[in-house]
Amino acid sequence: MNIKLLLLLIIFQFSGVLTYAQNFPKDTLRYEITYDYSYQVNKGDTLSKQKEQMVLKIAKNFSFYISLNNMKLNDLEKNWKESDGLPDRKSLPKTKLHYTIVKEFATNRTIFCDKIGQGTYTYSQNLDTFDWKLQEEQKEILGYNCKKATTEFAGRT
Repeated sequence: MNIKLLLLLIIFQFSGVLTYAQNFPKDTLRYEITYDYSYQVNKGDTLSKQKEQMVLKIAKNFSFYISLNNMKLNDLEKNWKESDGLPDRKSLPKTKLHYTIVKEFATNRTIFCDKIGQGTYTYSQNLDTFDWKLQEEQKEILGYNCKKATTEFAGRT
């Protein structure tokens, strides 16, 4: 199979999630947080632990959660459409986390987009609300005095 054709097929597989995420109205970005996300692929296999960098963008009207490499693929796709050349397939960022989560605060909805097989699937649900409880425990983190807060979610505290 032609390398350019294979590369284009890979791009189109991701385009559904990326296009959906780009349809939100412009908003002022308040925070952009990048952090390491560790997860275990198989519950019973402790050797199946994976790690990937994730990005959480928080604006006034919505937040956007995506793998850093998916975000990079999004930027590359945009650049490919504007230029004539395609990058080397080996230079593409690798990711195993193909989902995107968008929270729309105005509509009180959470929107999930995920690539499964050849399709992109999207569904939404009501935004979860949390009853945070401040604890007495305090700690200084990077010069900020922080107070511990806890909540319950899905049977966990």
